[in-house]
Amino acid sequence: MAASRKTKFRCAVVGSETLRGREIKSVLSVKKFPLQSLEFYDPDVGEEDSKLTQFRDEPKIVHHLDRKALEGLDLVFLAADARTNAEYGECAAALHYRAIELRKDAGIADLESSFRRTDAIKLAPAEGTGPISPVSVAGKDKVFVGQIKKAETIPGGFWIWAVADNLTLGSALNAYEIARSLFKIS
Repeated sequence: MAASRKTKFRCAVVGSETLRGREIKSVLSVKKFPLQSLEFYDPDVGEEDSKLTQFRDEPKIVHHLDRKALEGLDLVFLAADARTNAEYGECAAALHYRAIELRKDAGIADLESSFRRTDAIKLAPAEGTGPISPVSVAGKDKVFVGQIKKAETIPGGFWIWAVADNLTLGSALNAYEIARSLFKIS
């Protein structure tokens, strides 16, 4: 599926009643991800049962989880336990990610340049503004990189001071950012 041909997506959350699943629902609601539909599945819901949840101020059903339910979806957020995620992950859409790859002889400037090419990372301002800390980045959705030093004892290695608000920038927001990047949503 080419992202440019589609403006709204059919998605699901597996494990929607877990803490991670509730965080994903919250992020999708607040960030206004372009959804055609969003279905919720929980491995603890039996075939004859269902649960009620809420999404964007509307009641939604949490369905029984089976393989056929995930067919034809554009994106599946796996938020259940590790065994369930592994079992149903093969049915879900495959996610791709970008890795930062540097030459073996890369320096600090090369690493900073790589960080500048991603929206998820923000380099801390130049010296004189004070060190970055969890308190100074509270409530922000980025990873802030402060001091970078070349590691003396590790060939090609760096020591990087990076800080993020772990309550804001958690697995749910990371999943949202991956989905946004995958479908080229601005």
